[in-house]
Amino acid sequence: MATGQGVAPSRAASMAAMPSTSRRCTPQTPCLALVIDDIGRDQAMLQRLMQVPLPLTFAILPHGRDTDQAVAALRAVGREYLLHAPLEPTSPRQISDEPLVISRRSEIGAVFRDMARRVPGAVAFNNHMGSAFCRSKEAVSSLVESARGKFRFALDSKTTTDSHLCRIARGSGLPCLERDVFLDDPNDATTVDYRLQRAVRRAKERGWAIAIGHPQAATLDALTRFSRGNDLIVVPLSVLAQTKGALTGKSAGT
Repeated sequence: MATGQGVAPSRAASMAAMPSTSRRCTPQTPCLALVIDDIGRDQAMLQRLMQVPLPLTFAILPHGRDTDQAVAALRAVGREYLLHAPLEPTSPRQISDEPLVISRRSEIGAVFRDMARRVPGAVAFNNHMGSAFCRSKEAVSSLVESARGKFRFALDSKTTTDSHLCRIARGSGLPCLERDVFLDDPNDATTVDYRLQRAVRRAKERGWAIAIGHPQAATLDALTRFSRGNDLIVVPLSVLAQTKGALTGKSAGT
């Protein structure tokens, strides 16, 4: 595996990896998980995001130009990351630089296992695109079967409201979480700030929330501002994988 350029651990990068994994997430003590997708395309931006003093969770593309460097940099400081698995979208126009996308008609298990091998140490996986794939019960079942035993849980990025991922995963014994808020589509400062506050409100109402962003300048700046002035505890995504309500999609007491 290639080693990253300039990946010496910094105080901010390593300290952000250390919140308690036993935290109880409730409306009185709410938790917010912040996931940054599309890692592996721009190592310089990853290094900047790692300096944000928050325990961000990163989702790494398996075939990115900088995938090996990203894995090395995050492992060096004990940061949490996922496999960001490219799945078939509804429109081929959504595919940009992904050299391999798992389609409903592909050898799902073999391709997914190869993707997992390229992101060693990932605690879970989430979907990159997947609006067509996640609507297919058969395709999702094959994916979940391949993921069991390799990952602690899954995160459904919810690129379609008709996704079967969490229902099938939970039914197969694989814990599954669901994204609440996309931070940066469109990617401008006003949108990202507003959606961060929406995620905070959701967490305070229910006890937890999951927001997904991308390695872009407006998102980086907004997260930096957010780290200085929020009264909410940001946690690695795996903390929510230990929260009963988050795993069932139901608030405490429902």
